[in-house]
Amino acid sequence: LLIASPRSSFLWVRYMAFHISCGAYAEAREVAERAIVAIPASEETERMNIWAAYLNLENKYGTPPPEEAVKKLFTRAVQLSNAKHLHMTLISMYERNGQQQSLEDALKKAAKKFSYSTKVWLAYIRAAILKGNSEWARQLLDRATQALPKHKHIKILMRTALFEMKEGNPERGRTMFAHFIRVALEKKNP
Repeated sequence: LLIASPRSSFLWVRYMAFHISCGAYAEAREVAERAIVAIPASEETERMNIWAAYLNLENKYGTPPPEEAVKKLFTRAVQLSNAKHLHMTLISMYERNGQQQSLEDALKKAAKKFSYSTKVWLAYIRAAILKGNSEWARQLLDRATQALPKHKHIKILMRTALFEMKEGNPERGRTMFAHFIRVALEKKNP
């Protein structure tokens, strides 16, 4: 199948999964390396899928310690692919695996490096809300509105309110929405 479709990340990841299921982690790494070479840089989404699978492999089965293996691979991946997307992939991986300290470190680095990105700030705010730290989420929201251009403020405020309603304090989320509506009506009818 790979000979017929060498650019398919789905097939490469399945091949990696086969090796992992057999306990052949070194072979899975070799498959990931082959996939990175086989998939051209123009196929960014396909390559990103390989990097995500490779990072997950190293996070779970990396040697010597998985943290070092992930850090080394991530540093290499950032040089070859979309850095922001890779940071978000790493954040998502740590969140899924419940690695709170690694998640916090990755969020800090991403927010510092990509302070212009609404997605990065939203991931950071969401992590604070999920952790139950509304005060920290509020401080992050303030930092985000200072760092982001004005046209992105409504998006981040609305999404934060949604996060609060769904995953944090629903009452605080309602209060945020009520405030947005009040401000919008005041601007419409001065």
